[in-house]
Amino acid sequence: MDLIKNILLALEKDQKPFTWKQDLIGTENSVKYHYHIKLLGEAGLVMVENVGGKGNQWIPYSLTWHGHEFLDAAKNDKAWHKVKAIASKEGVALPFSIFKELLLITIKSEFGFWLK
Repeated sequence: MDLIKNILLALEKDQKPFTWKQDLIGTENSVKYHYHIKLLGEAGLVMVENVGGKGNQWIPYSLTWHGHEFLDAAKNDKAWHKVKAIASKEGVALPFSIFKELLLITIKSEFGFWLK
């Protein structure tokens, strides 16, 4: 999850949203980065393109609307660490959809007094 957050943060900082982000792909674990960028594209968080002949090189362009929404929630470090700590304590790997939902629930609980 931290890698996903870091990729999204890097894309958010970019000033040219519709150009390839080849430099975002580090030389260490480049297969891991390409795979996660592919997953981010499949999840609808990032606009991506497959530029590899065998389908293993995915280049990000920009965040999508859903990517921005998730990243806004992920930037709440208190909620981010709380959800990660709960998952770690329970010894479970959370699916992305559940992690996202728990993150949003945690953030909503912080503002619960506004929702009454």
